[in-house]
Parts: sequence; structure tokens; C-alpha cells
Amino acid sequence: MRRAAWLPLALAAAPAWAHDLPQTFGKGLAVLPGPLLLPLLSLGLMLAVSGRLRLLAGAVPAIPLGFVAAPWIGINADILALGAGLACAILATTGLPLAGTGHGALALGTALLAGAALTHGAGWLAMELSALLGLALAGTGAMALPPVLGLALLARWPVPARIGLRIGASWLAAIGALALSLTFAGPLP
Repeated sequence: MRRAAWLPLALAAAPAWAHDLPQTFGKGLAVLPGPLLLPLLSLGLMLAVSGRLRLLAGAVPAIPLGFVAAPWIGINADILALGAGLACAILATTGLPLAGTGHGALALGTALLAGAALTHGAGWLAMELSALLGLALAGTGAMALPPVLGLALLARWPVPARIGLRIGASWLAAIGALALSLTFAGPLP
């Protein structure tokens, strides 16, 4: 088990050229860019902490809809997705519920923006179908993993698990803020 501990890090590592779109973008896609998974992990954690897991079923189709909406959202979809993911992580950290349909709107918006960001704003026409399917499955898995693990932990150890989930959310908020600031900074020399 310990030998495979490096596998998630290797799968989430982003190549240095991830934000420079080559003409054949879908063919060169080897691994999923790590920073673009942060909004989906934060979204799943927010849904787990708030107890609104029924919103997960609505957020899953929003990722492929983001592929279609990506040309209208544009190249800054990654900045918008990281900002929405940061909002999800902060809400999960505080544990405060949103009034009315706030969680639903934030969940759908975050999933839609993350779907657009996964194509780097190019949309579904710029990528091959196999790459889009892989991105949709990886995004859905990243979004569904925290609620599934969170429910299992909350059923067994309610108080320590809630504290642990909120600490994990604070780490995701810190990493998301760092990723957002580095995205605003542009390419490093």
C-alpha cells in the first residue's frame, strides 16, 4: 500500500506546458492538471460538511456542460474555477450553511467553471472524445470522493470526522489561495 502512495501525486502533477495550448491539445494530454482538481475537491468537501449530498447529482452533469460553455467563458476559466473552489473550501472550513439555494448555485457554478477550466477555455471541439471522457470521469471522481469518504467517516466517528473534514477544507482553502495567486502571477521566469 505504501508503494502506491505516490500514484495520486503523479496523476495530479501538471506538466509545465499545461497552460500553453498546442494545436493538437487532446493528443498531448497525458495527465490531469493538478490545480484544476482543487475546485472539485473543495466542492465535494463542502457538500460533505454541509450535508447537502443531493446536490452532487446536479453537479455531475455540470462538468460536461462546462466543456460546451468553455468558449464563452474563455481562457480565464481556470481563475474563475479556482475562485469558486476557494469559496467552497472556505464554506466547508467554517461549516456555516448558505441560505436558500446558495449551496446549489455555488455547486453548479463551480462544477461548470471547473469543466470549462479542464479544457483550458478551448471547449469540447479542441479535444478528442477520449480526452473529454477522461476529464469528465476524473472530475466526477474528484468531486465524489470527499462526500463518499466523508459520509463513511461521519457515520463511524461523527465529532472527530467533522473536525478532520473541516481541517482538510482549511488546507484546500490555503492551497487554492496559493494556486489562485500563482495563476494571477502568470508564468514564472
